[in-house]
Amino acid sequence: MISNSPFFSVVISTKNRAELVCKAIKSVLKQTFDDFEVVVIDNASIDNTQRQIELIKDERVFYFKNEIDRERCFARNRGISLSKGKYVCFLDSDDEYLPIHLQTLYNAILKAEEKVSLFFTNAYETYNFENLQERICPDIEKYNVFEYILTYTFNPARVAIERTILTKFQFDEQIPGLEDLDLWLRIASKYPIQQIKERTILYHIHDESYSVSAPDRFERELKMFYYVFSKPELKEILPEKPKKRLLSMCHYKLSLTLNNRFSPFRIHYHILKAFFLYPEGYNDKANKTMLVIFLDQIPLIGYLSKKIRLLKSMV
Repeated sequence: MISNSPFFSVVISTKNRAELVCKAIKSVLKQTFDDFEVVVIDNASIDNTQRQIELIKDERVFYFKNEIDRERCFARNRGISLSKGKYVCFLDSDDEYLPIHLQTLYNAILKAEEKVSLFFTNAYETYNFENLQERICPDIEKYNVFEYILTYTFNPARVAIERTILTKFQFDEQIPGLEDLDLWLRIASKYPIQQIKERTILYHIHDESYSVSAPDRFERELKMFYYVFSKPELKEILPEKPKKRLLSMCHYKLSLTLNNRFSPFRIHYHILKAFFLYPEGYNDKANKTMLVIFLDQIPLIGYLSKKIRLLKSMV
């Protein structure tokens, strides 16, 4: 067990990402604020993750390994239980803190009237570790807090949570992939959510990211959204429109994945569900794309539609 009581505990879950997790750890060690510990939970890696982390000689880094991979929700919960900080932060093994991250959080926490809160900063993002840009991070004060979380869910690297909150709320291990959205919603039902305007982390989207690499992501997410929305503590307080937008998005994405094979009934079902849940389309392109896919799956009409598009592209 960890014996000291730092201001921040940074919990990192990882599996088979030796190079990336070491980069993430080093981004914490480069912080201008130094009262922290790093708790790394290794989800049964079979690469050289353990060896590479052991080469990082810093007494603030603590390494624990799960002999069986029980997903990142379990790993994060274990990291919380092993940590000692007044505030708990998170960092995915493929993301990074900018050097000012913890100092920015610390300054904001000292100034905050309600210190028993979830604090989150804004972020930059990259695609395949290139093309740095500002992540969309609107002002939370202009929204209902639940609408904001459902629409602009902030990833765990941006967050610091006062410890007593995490004695009452933990990541739900039944919904890997939506565990952060679910936890933020449940915390928001009881505690303040405070945004810090500075951009202090790098969120990397790449070919191995969950959001990119999981082939059955949207089928699983659809089930998990219904599960989250039906929780007794959330059922009556979540606004309908952003809920329907997320469900519509899943049905739309499912129609795209099914479009690679001729499956008209299933595709038409998902397109119609997407449309009636959120008629304006979850984004600006969804309805036009769904109409094209819908027509393409109708015999003869689909053939003619494809021929017309092909001829137009040749002009």
